[in-house]
Amino acid sequence: MALVVAMAACEGAPTSELPPLEQAEMALGGFAVTISPDTVGIWEGRSADGALLVRVGLTEWRVIDDLDGDGKTDALAVLWTSGGGTGTFMELASFQLDSTAGAGGVRWLRSGAVSLGDRVRIRAMTESSGIVELHVTRHGPDDAMCCPTVDTVLSFAVVDGRVGES
Repeated sequence: MALVVAMAACEGAPTSELPPLEQAEMALGGFAVTISPDTVGIWEGRSADGALLVRVGLTEWRVIDDLDGDGKTDALAVLWTSGGGTGTFMELASFQLDSTAGAGGVRWLRSGAVSLGDRVRIRAMTESSGIVELHVTRHGPDDAMCCPTVDTVLSFAVVDGRVGES
């Protein structure tokens, strides 16, 4: 089992030809979010009048490989989401490459996600034979929201381009 932040080739393409996840396209909660003009790896969802409703950020925890054995490159990445309150909600999101970006380009599209919880701490991410494990610290029943203490390992797999618990 290896610590993961590596990238694999996309159907024979060199790693350098894969678009960065920081430029992925995604929708959350029924409304589109756009890439922040100020910060790489941050997306913003705004109301019609421009008010900021949600911010989503890409963490360094990610794996890019053919995770479901279908010959296509998949990506899993831990994202954080904040709606402006005290919570910072973590999720493991799956992404698939889309070649309909026009002009022969490809882009990542968010294809699914599994909630990890509020203020979960990620300690490690490993991948072996398509199974991705997250070593996390979560809240126990008596923990304050600032200070999770329960260490656990969560296992995930990609099936048909979407992440799910394994």
